[in-house]
Amino acid sequence: MKITGVWVITEDVSQRSTGAPSVDDPLGCANRRLPDELPISRQGAGLNVRFPEVPGTPPDDHPAQIDSEGNWLVPYPDGDLEMDGSFVENQGETDIVNGHLYTGDCTFFFSGKPKS
Repeated sequence: MKITGVWVITEDVSQRSTGAPSVDDPLGCANRRLPDELPISRQGAGLNVRFPEVPGTPPDDHPAQIDSEGNWLVPYPDGDLEMDGSFVENQGETDIVNGHLYTGDCTFFFSGKPKS
């Protein structure tokens, strides 16, 4: 299964968070979005997932763990979960399914297809 490369991300807008900005989260859910693309590379026994911490800024490196079933997760430094998803084989290509980005009080749901 191919687990490195660039995936084009599609947000599941039916589950989109619509929260307003607050003192603790000045962007709010409504002003956050998933990145258009998610570059993933090998990093030691795990992965490196690149996405911006703040919308509109360059992507940052995020170490990720992956298990033998293709499930991966990106922990925050404090141990909470920041992003996760699963690689699955689909008609000869590897897709990302059940993707989640947890940021502020928001959860974004996504899937991904390999960039051609």
